[in-house]
Amino acid sequence: MSIDSEDNKKVNDNENAGEAETNSETAECQDENAENEWVDLLGSGVIKKKILEEGEPDSRPQRQQVCTINYELFVEDEIIEKQENFEIDLGDCDVIQGLDVSIGLMNVGEECLLEIEPRLAFGSKGLPPKISGVTTVTYKLKLVSTREEDLETLSISERKKKGNKKRERGNWWYCRGENTIAVQCYRKALDYLDEVEGGIKLPKSEAEDITDSALQDLLEDRISVYNNLAAAQIKLESYDAALTSLKTVLQCQPNNIKALYRQAKVSISHFVG
Repeated sequence: MSIDSEDNKKVNDNENAGEAETNSETAECQDENAENEWVDLLGSGVIKKKILEEGEPDSRPQRQQVCTINYELFVEDEIIEKQENFEIDLGDCDVIQGLDVSIGLMNVGEECLLEIEPRLAFGSKGLPPKISGVTTVTYKLKLVSTREEDLETLSISERKKKGNKKRERGNWWYCRGENTIAVQCYRKALDYLDEVEGGIKLPKSEAEDITDSALQDLLEDRISVYNNLAAAQIKLESYDAALTSLKTVLQCQPNNIKALYRQAKVSISHFVG
């Protein structure tokens, strides 16, 4: 081989090596950019997501599982709300819809940023005074863990706490005019506040310790939920369903003022209709 041929071969080898190194660097940059880029979660631009830390593969939560999350809610770099080890039941409207959807698409241990437009965040009402009806909110979110919950194994105090949490969430949706979601929350609350006799079975050890006072407290909470449920049903013009809810209240408390007022309101609506 001539000296010129050898020199040309060296040049070509160096060029190929340089090209391979450049391609490798480009691929690394692309991988790094892919990890840091925002993803349109639903394909509509309503929810955008950027993963900060990958979670355990194939560990997405299932509907109705209890999810423990950490989150910070931001608006223009200002923290509006912060929660750690906050528990929700996935799919039960315990959080805004955009957050609920996003949690269902995360793996356990995953941490991410979310940008959620008003339609799946706080709607046209916003969350005054910090969040207007046109504000896109940002969440820093981590899915800490998931677990199954067996309703029948919960104690009276646990059922009372969970049921009232669902009622309060229903009240939140009701005040925002989201009456269909409010009804869903109230019905879930009733699952937890069901009567013990003929209803959800309790562990034998606890069933022997149930007091009349505990049962009365559970009944009071249940009546309150039925009253609120009726109010939401009236807003939806589901008058027959509202009358059924009010009947349950008045069977236990015949002089309940709110129930009597709402019953009269339903009767007038039927008459006018």
